[in-house]
Amino acid sequence: MAPATDQREQALIRLALAVAGRPESVGPAVDAALAAGASPAEVESVGDVVTASGPEHEVEWPPVLANAALGPWTERSIVDVLGHESTVARRRGTSSVPLVLCHSLGTDHRMWEPTVAALPSSVDVIAFDVRNHGPDRSSITAFDVPVAVDDLIWLLNRLGVQSCYLAGISMGGFIAQEFAIRHRDRLTGLALMATRGKGARTGEERASAGERGGIASQLSVTLSRWFSPGFLAVNGPEVRHVRQLLLSWDVQAWASAWRAIGNANTVGRLALSTIPTLCVAGESDASSPPHVLQAIADVLPDAAMHVVPGPHLFPVEQPRPVAALLAEHLASL
Repeated sequence: MAPATDQREQALIRLALAVAGRPESVGPAVDAALAAGASPAEVESVGDVVTASGPEHEVEWPPVLANAALGPWTERSIVDVLGHESTVARRRGTSSVPLVLCHSLGTDHRMWEPTVAALPSSVDVIAFDVRNHGPDRSSITAFDVPVAVDDLIWLLNRLGVQSCYLAGISMGGFIAQEFAIRHRDRLTGLALMATRGKGARTGEERASAGERGGIASQLSVTLSRWFSPGFLAVNGPEVRHVRQLLLSWDVQAWASAWRAIGNANTVGRLALSTIPTLCVAGESDASSPPHVLQAIADVLPDAAMHVVPGPHLFPVEQPRPVAALLAEHLASL
């Protein structure tokens, strides 16, 4: 039997041939590609490459792909947020206050999909792409954490969300902290995952390294800190998606994001917050180990600290315990 990677690649090649000349075979080819482990984004990218060669190759995707591409969301759209494009995804639920999710550096809103799928269906969930992380990753605008907070408050106003529960991981955790300081009246709760209260010199080091050698030179060390060896070895759709996002990213976006979190500092200011806060660390996270999250929890008057298995991007590898912690904290408010 061919290895899973070979099966997936062969199925994608057959799909490309179908799009190019056998439109009646597109539906079965899509089914076969998805069954072989290709992600909806990978399937769509094959179609994009082929159809770019001429209008005669335009294809109407079958409903199964549209449904698979939507993932756990009930709606998804691209929104112009103060001069940059952001994909905004929502899973409508019956909860009165939505859970808003802010992703990590270099990823996008889709990193939260495993967690969203594991949350109770009653939870109303919104996820979005941070500036310079959206659909057009080559269109770069000025970025730092305060700018990201301005983007988020604008987006919430656009969506008509007056109050929410905000969860952020890594870079998203810095954004969530700054948002809590500046707009505490808009939050009912806060979740901080794999983040810090103050940036470190590694921000400048990683920015400069990317500028010198390109993002490809940083790929191995980055993925090995974000995911466990076993998860990387499987090379599932989540890993392939993050790898593709990084390789397609403009190096200046990489550098500005690393410098933004390197310069972030909420120490002494977040301590004044009375917002109920959930702090979560990955047991094997070398970037933001448990004692760093514990230090944040210790200075907050209403904070709970938890450690879950996994490295830096543990919500991708361990979505069920993360979803359970979020659901429990949401229900307690």
